[in-house]
Amino acid sequence: MRKSILFCFCLFCCLICVAQEQERKEKVAISVDLGGGKLFGTTNLSPFGEIYRQQYDKGFSGSIKATYRFQQNFQVGLKYNLFGATADFALHSGEWVNSDLSLNYLAPQIGCRYDVTDRLIFDFMCGAGYAYYKNSGVCDGESFKAKKGFWASNFDCSFYYRLYPNLYSGLGCSFTGGKASSYEMNGHKVELEGRDELKLFRGDIYFSVRSYF
Repeated sequence: MRKSILFCFCLFCCLICVAQEQERKEKVAISVDLGGGKLFGTTNLSPFGEIYRQQYDKGFSGSIKATYRFQQNFQVGLKYNLFGATADFALHSGEWVNSDLSLNYLAPQIGCRYDVTDRLIFDFMCGAGYAYYKNSGVCDGESFKAKKGFWASNFDCSFYYRLYPNLYSGLGCSFTGGKASSYEMNGHKVELEGRDELKLFRGDIYFSVRSYF
């Protein structure tokens, strides 16, 4: 996860440098979203089976998004999202589990922007990309690490209000979905079937700050 955060931080810095060189302003935007995520339906991010999925059903969600507005109402971009959750529970067999879950997601985006008023903007983006799942911790005194990369997709919608000429704040929601039929546990591949498969259907609500360049 540290490598993913470092990569996205470097990418964020590069995008800022590129944005500052644009001849026309308000073409490039950088936004930071902070909020919470909640898993829905048959979502399962537990490496111990579907019956423990509720232990990981909510957590922190944060995103960095960069967009380029190439027409009046259309834009393309890139999104990085980190979802994190912690769990502390006992298995039915009696072993105690302490674990940290992280889900890194990176995907190109395409969408639209509409100026509702001079100060209010509606923004919609969707995309598909790569999600990296990791769940590590201690079970009955022994460490474990489960990990898996898989394809996922998202769509986001937000309302932004202009505070200053190039600075906006807003509220939004996002939905992310994906699926994997196996994962690697302590270096060994584990095949999953039925309800025990890794499934992701997560909704996020977030506060956002956006700057145009």
